[in-house]
Amino acid sequence: MTNCNRALAISVFALLSGAVLSAQPRTKLKAETVVAFDGYVAIVEETLQARLDGDASKFLAISENSGWRTSLRDGSVNPEFIEKSLEVPGGLIQDWTATMFAPNASGEDVIALLTDYDSHSGIYDEVIAGQVISRTGSKIRSKLRLRKHKVITIVLDTEHEIEVIKAGEGRWQLHSHSTRINQVRNVGKSNEMLLPEGEDTGFLWRMNAYWSIQEVDGGVYVECRSTTLTRGIPFGLGWLIDRFTLAVPRESLVATLEATRNELAKRADRFSEPND
Repeated sequence: MTNCNRALAISVFALLSGAVLSAQPRTKLKAETVVAFDGYVAIVEETLQARLDGDASKFLAISENSGWRTSLRDGSVNPEFIEKSLEVPGGLIQDWTATMFAPNASGEDVIALLTDYDSHSGIYDEVIAGQVISRTGSKIRSKLRLRKHKVITIVLDTEHEIEVIKAGEGRWQLHSHSTRINQVRNVGKSNEMLLPEGEDTGFLWRMNAYWSIQEVDGGVYVECRSTTLTRGIPFGLGWLIDRFTLAVPRESLVATLEATRNELAKRADRFSEPND
């Protein structure tokens, strides 16, 4: 697509998106949509459990690709389309995985960063505010306010349940499930309000993240699998909106991993600074 055509497509998308969101401000999340998502998540988690129980050399999804170690150690973040976007009754499931290598970091460093929710607003561009609600052993509850942007901007208030799972020597998984997502209307104004769960524009109804962390010589591989549920693409607009619905999770996932790697490097530098 040429720059001119891309700009035109973005402009049209902005107009159509605004029209769609304005015309349908309270798309209803259906019970059958939730059932479909829960069924899909069960399959995802069966796969992750198999990696927990299986050969350490196949712990990461990207392990099946040749040459991945070299590319990741060169500093790339590898976005891999795990499953094509799946349309379900009343919704759309997207499932993405990306992997990166963080030199001079440990698995414990990664876990400490990922669960430091109070600091996430200074690390991740999408996080406006974060808070740890509770910690009980390996289980954590957190609260986040998120800003999602792709032509239009959506602000969400969310809560999550997180579990850290020790998979074996030098291997961990971290599972995060959203337990509440409320879209925020009139952000920052005196009449700011949370829309009821499942009665909003349908930008994001469910958000699960599955992190796989594996220590190796010289650093750690970090893989994140993002599984989300949104409203379906309005009839007749798939030819245009589909390219953007695919772009948002890819860009968000890559940005999250890059920010994680950068923050790990900053923390490693601070720890290595000599004391006066």
